[in-house]
Amino acid sequence: MPLCQLINSSGGTAMHYPMLELEATPDDSSIASTNAQLASYDKIIFISANAVKFGFEVLDRNLLNTQHSQLACVGEQTASSLGKLGYVDILRPERDFSSEGLLRLSAFQSVEKQRILIVRGKGGRELLKQILEQRGAKVDYLECYQRLLPSIDYQPLCAYIQGQSIDVISCSSNQALDNLLTVVKEPVLFDIAFLPISANMATKAKQLGFKYIINTANNASDEAILESLCQFQTSKTTIIGKNNER
Repeated sequence: MPLCQLINSSGGTAMHYPMLELEATPDDSSIASTNAQLASYDKIIFISANAVKFGFEVLDRNLLNTQHSQLACVGEQTASSLGKLGYVDILRPERDFSSEGLLRLSAFQSVEKQRILIVRGKGGRELLKQILEQRGAKVDYLECYQRLLPSIDYQPLCAYIQGQSIDVISCSSNQALDNLLTVVKEPVLFDIAFLPISANMATKAKQLGFKYIINTANNASDEAILESLCQFQTSKTTIIGKNNER
């Protein structure tokens, strides 16, 4: 995992416990319906690199008209995934890699009567759809993958947490954070410093009961997370990072 490698090369000790497992959603009528309308969308937003991966397993690229449909995404990793498929003219935030950052782009200010497709996993935040609809757009979802809790042994993780031998915990998504609380029942979890990767996650972590939330990473990139960790001054050096699904 690149983030773990960065942490280790900077003198920390990173442990990776996946909190999400991804699989394609069952084939259903929504896929055929989306492909039938694909060329008519004014904008197609890919929420994550996984949305690109699973999305293009079911989307018919022959029906995608990039002369009409502007592709957009939230972050650099997703833009890179689109670039590997040959799509380089991508709308995306320069700094704030979040739904809020995307919504601040000028291209998303006047979207009245536009048709917008959001490619994502099942569930997740509704903010993007809600705001775009408030601005007059017609928004559809293509939910092409689902997130599951991996079937692995989390007892070593629980032992580390119970023994208070971890300095910082970070999660890659709000659902990963929810799953963390599903598998770790020790109250001492909330005494460990938590590094969120977005303001939204910081709010959620505070509501869940984490007592010490360190500086939110500037964005969700591995480099930004490492920078926030480096700014966290402590005499301890054990850091645990969660998987990087978005």
